[in-house]
Amino acid sequence: MRGANELREKIEAVRAELNTLAKQVGAMAKEVLLKSQELDELLNEYNRALKKGE
Repeated sequence: MRGANELREKIEAVRAELNTLAKQVGAMAKEVLLKSQELDELLNEYNRALKKGE
């Protein structure tokens, strides 16, 4: 599992990609859904990492 700092950086990068993609192809495009799912997975992984650190 990646560290929390690394995950935060990746989350911000994927969030920026998601926003750009949604502006380019529209929020309902399949590519946006897939990118959103990628972001969800990263957020879940980040939350698990934080819970382990408690």
